[in-house]
Amino acid sequence: IFNSLVRSTSTMADYDPWDTDGDRHLLSESHVFAQGFQGSPSARLLVSGGLSQTITTLRNYAVGEESNSWQGKLTRIYGSLNHQLSDTHAINGTLEHLNEAFTQRGHVTFHSDPNFKQAMATTAIAAEHLWTLPRLEFHSSIRIEDNEHFGNSTTWNAGALASNNAWMWSYHVSYGVKNPSFIERFGYSPATFLGNPDLKPEHALQHEVAVRYGTPQTELKLTVFNAILQDEIDGFAYNTVSNQFTAVNLARDSRRTGGELSYTRSLKKSEVSFNYSYVDSTEGEVDEIRRPRHMANFHLSHRFSNRIHTSLGVHHTGSQLDRDFSIFPAALTELNPYTLTSVSLKFQVTPKRSVSLDVQNLFDTEYSQVVGIRTLGRSATLSAEIVL
Repeated sequence: IFNSLVRSTSTMADYDPWDTDGDRHLLSESHVFAQGFQGSPSARLLVSGGLSQTITTLRNYAVGEESNSWQGKLTRIYGSLNHQLSDTHAINGTLEHLNEAFTQRGHVTFHSDPNFKQAMATTAIAAEHLWTLPRLEFHSSIRIEDNEHFGNSTTWNAGALASNNAWMWSYHVSYGVKNPSFIERFGYSPATFLGNPDLKPEHALQHEVAVRYGTPQTELKLTVFNAILQDEIDGFAYNTVSNQFTAVNLARDSRRTGGELSYTRSLKKSEVSFNYSYVDSTEGEVDEIRRPRHMANFHLSHRFSNRIHTSLGVHHTGSQLDRDFSIFPAALTELNPYTLTSVSLKFQVTPKRSVSLDVQNLFDTEYSQVVGIRTLGRSATLSAEIVL
């Protein structure tokens, strides 16, 4: 079996400079090509592979002239083999090669030259094992990468799942590595950010335990997790020598501990769902910015008839810290908690024609997710759908 994908998108967005009005806009283009295949030489063996390439371009314009641009190109070639060893054991092996290229263009300033072009290649081999029993399941995987800039790295994960009628218990542990981005290593324009080519990859270890109770009409799930991030990259560090912001690896570990409780109930004509999450995110003994401890969502949908469908959604985000970069040095500030409400109504005119009304931020709540960034007020969308 052969499958192909070709996709091209283009978008434009207007925005203003910091804390003032201005003629600025951003053009974004994305082009994706992918070709894959898969075949089964036998009933227990599946072979697959493919080639894909994604090209993304961003261009910033100020008063009608291009001020700076970025282009990223990702090429991937892979081959994979799945083998069902027995009714309870299955293995997978994958060989992959990635090539990343990044080009940046901008105006040369007194501080620095933002123009550069960099590329990075990675070859990886991965293996996965799945062992399935009537009420128990074990899975494990490992991935070994050879990166031409950062050398060898190994990531892995393992987990177990047990079930008994309506109950399910699971445990999962994983270890991951994230390499620095091109911009973190080489900077960007405008020349207020200094790249750091000596950055090290981030390393994270996470444990997760979950328990779930489920029936055809009800699901209740509790998840608890703990994660430790080492060598976290801080992209807002200040370099006093160059008088610029830069990226550095933090000396202190970043820890995230928390949990999530979710509930869903389906009735004859309605469905209600709720989830609440708590995350304590710290770097050393200091709370991390833009990490609210409390978040909650409520959703209710109801079908009055075969033609009329309605829904109500409520989202709450608790207070969180952020840095105000409009002053120097950037000061910590607290963003207020906020609650957003949305409603929608769908009317099925005929089996192939429908009209929908969707209202976001129903009560026109003023709120901030990032200091200095304006958020949308109340908005309404009226749409029609015709199935040919």
